[in-house]
Amino acid sequence: MPWRQAPVVDFEQQPEYQWPFWNVGCREADLFGELHQRFNEVPNPTFIQDPDAFHADVFELARDSANKDEFIARLQERRDLRLKELDDFRRKIYILLRSGFTSLDDNQVCRLMHMNLFATLDSIVALYASLLAPNEYGEQPSLDEFLPSDERRRRRENRLQACDPQSKPAPSPADATDPASTSQSKMPTPPHLWAASPRQREAQGLRV
Repeated sequence: MPWRQAPVVDFEQQPEYQWPFWNVGCREADLFGELHQRFNEVPNPTFIQDPDAFHADVFELARDSANKDEFIARLQERRDLRLKELDDFRRKIYILLRSGFTSLDDNQVCRLMHMNLFATLDSIVALYASLLAPNEYGEQPSLDEFLPSDERRRRRENRLQACDPQSKPAPSPADATDPASTSQSKMPTPPHLWAASPRQREAQGLRV
């Protein structure tokens, strides 16, 4: 399954994609339909050629083929040829990268090696991730960028609070109202609640 769908083309509005489909018993829409699926996709989730390059091959072979069977057979041969060309290029470019002709750091080269050996989605994502770096403002890349703005704000506030040694959690409602709670037991008695003994009140000239 490709990462994205084959292009949807209006052949009247995009004449650059027209091709002699009638010559080989096909429909015009087969260019990015059955033909694309059979001859421009591989089990690995990718396309072999870009749409323009694939169209050029289809146009050439449809023009030069006498019937559909010949056309399909030649398309299969061309598909195999394109895969071989791409594999040869991949190997040669990889050898050049490993020979020092690269601007990648060691981690990126390691990720590239892993992808070159296994070509899994995991290895491709890991290679892409290794290419990330701080932006022009010095901010580190984060997957939080894809969250809704209110969720990003909440996570940012939580991180700032966790990093601030002066920040303390607000007292719970129970602490604020329960005089027997831990926080209330450590608070001094408010002045207006100070209870003097009769002797102390008499010494201060107060009526007992």
